Amino acid sequence: MKSLEGLKRIKLSIIILLLALVVFFVRNVRFYGAAEHLKKMVIDGAECSQLVDKSYYLACYDYDMKGSRAVFLTLEKDKVDKSMAKRGRFYEENLIPSPYRIRPEEYTHSGYDRGHMASDASFDYSESSLHSVYSMVNIVPQDPVLNSHYWSRVEQYSRQKAKEYEKLNVLNLIVYDEKPKRIGKKALAVPEAFYKILWNKERYYEECFYYKNEGIGSYDIRDHKVSCKGIEDDVLSHPKQFKLAVVN
Repeated sequence: MKSLEGLKRIKLSIIILLLALVVFFVRNVRFYGAAEHLKKMVIDGAECSQLVDKSYYLACYDYDMKGSRAVFLTLEKDKVDKSMAKRGRFYEENLIPSPYRIRPEEYTHSGYDRGHMASDASFDYSESSLHSVYSMVNIVPQDPVLNSHYWSRVEQYSRQKAKEYEKLNVLNLIVYDEKPKRIGKKALAVPEAFYKILWNKERYYEECFYYKNEGIGSYDIRDHKVSCKGIEDDVLSHPKQFKLAVVN
């Protein structure tokens, strides 16, 4: 009888161990696998015209679009709540060759805002960090309503998650049509839409959002939430559109 009870306990222990392994596997694959792979593809493995390292973020810049295709950054809990500097001034990026760089004046009377990918409110803890996000490699044409309402809400949400998880990785994907609308004398491309991808590998957290570049939509960020795996599949299905050099 005792041996039977012992056998039951062993079986129960094995079942518990297997369930723990399944939970660990699901968390690792589901909650940060897609985001990590996306970063690898569109930043580490993309055929950027130029990968611009601004110390506080990385921008995959496209000479044809005259704007970034992806911007990667990391938010830290002890910095996102600080506000030590005044708002910056937009400036053209001298790291970009002159024929492909954009001046802030290209946006004048265009109907579009100068939209930050790495937000100023997330990097205003020092003059240096704030100055970096006003580089035009970090700026793309955004619908004014999207920029001031919908996009700013998901930026605020990102800072909340950074405080919750101590540190948060953020990948902004800028989606362009094959023949995008152009503005300004240098024919700056206007994005069709944006993905914002948030994750923390150590805390098994991953969350993704999609925004059309228009002033019509929901103020509730939950209505913009999409599958991170779906974004990964979309990127893999359009390697030319996302300028992928490595797709596996």
